[in-house]
Amino acid sequence: MMVEDVEFDDQFLLNVISRERIQLPNVGDFDSNCWAFLSPTDPNCHIVFFGDEGILFCKPGDNEYQRQDQFAKRLSNISSVGGKIYGIIGRVVHAFEFEKSRLELKPILEGSWLSYPTPLHIGCNYAKFYMIRSQYDDELLIVEKQAIGLFGFEVSHFGVYKANFTRGKGWIKTNDMGTRTIFLDNYRYEGVCCSTTDPAIKKNTIYYLNDDNKYIYLWDLEEESVTMHLPSLDVSQQSSFLYWIILPGSVHKLA
Repeated sequence: MMVEDVEFDDQFLLNVISRERIQLPNVGDFDSNCWAFLSPTDPNCHIVFFGDEGILFCKPGDNEYQRQDQFAKRLSNISSVGGKIYGIIGRVVHAFEFEKSRLELKPILEGSWLSYPTPLHIGCNYAKFYMIRSQYDDELLIVEKQAIGLFGFEVSHFGVYKANFTRGKGWIKTNDMGTRTIFLDNYRYEGVCCSTTDPAIKKNTIYYLNDDNKYIYLWDLEEESVTMHLPSLDVSQQSSFLYWIILPGSVHKLA
């Protein structure tokens, strides 16, 4: 994980098990998310900070970052699969690759990444998309959320699509995620998909939150229906914010 020491204006990578540190150059006031290409112990690893003002990257042990600005403001929905990092520019999924000390973007799913016809369901006027990784089988997924209202508080439909890198390069819609469960972040275009054996976690389901209340919502992909639960009677209806916490694992997102 990436740790930022605000008091000393310092950043480093921390192995939460061994407590080993890898020092990083100072990013200053660069507002960004941090990702790692491969494990930080891999000699080909690069640490990348994606921000609205540009992209910073280095290898562990470097004394300074290199910076690129040409595609930063057009980039959205970043995810990591199979040791590669993907991002969306416009409606095309690109893969990030390092070539001669430069970070290059290569389109991997040409044309519209929503090549299927997906009109909004009746009454919907809002759509949001998440590109996430399935930790169970290392698949790249697009989760489409359709909702009613300017801020999308009332969700009326979800769709899940798997990236197909081998046959025709497109997206395959599915309503069967097997033992997997999807958790969506309500504040950023992020989420996590993982397999679970915990009977308290419903399989083939999308868990999500809304800003206007404190309930946890469960969207059943097979039945296309939603249920809601209050996580605890101790949660304030007026002043609490709910967040998912992803414990350390094989995902290489660092912050």
